[in-house]
Amino acid sequence: MPRFEAPNPQTLTEHFEAFFTAVDVKEPLVVCIFAYHLAVLVLVVCFRQGKLVTSLTSLQLLICFQLTSINQYLGSHWQTIASQNYFDSNGLFVSVTIGFPCLVNSGIATVFALYNTSKDLKKAFSKKYKSN
Repeated sequence: MPRFEAPNPQTLTEHFEAFFTAVDVKEPLVVCIFAYHLAVLVLVVCFRQGKLVTSLTSLQLLICFQLTSINQYLGSHWQTIASQNYFDSNGLFVSVTIGFPCLVNSGIATVFALYNTSKDLKKAFSKKYKSN
């Protein structure tokens, strides 16, 4: 008996498969977006104790707040940066390739910041109790 093919993806895996078959991952735009997020992730991990992480987190969240404007701008200029129009009115491509990784990187940076804060609080309390 032939398998019934649904016209639209039904499950989460079918949605991911449909998305990644529709997007050419070798296209320079997509490669640059992923390279940017990888570079930010490496910077967050390498400089997790410095002030650079706070700046990167702020930048990432600013990008997330401006995703609608980014999608509209890229949608009107897609011929100059991509071989096909990925920028629909819902902003799915921008949300998946730009927004979600920005939120993940910001979350990782926040975890590092909380960890560093807890270490500093432990040091401060131990110095306070040793001096008493």
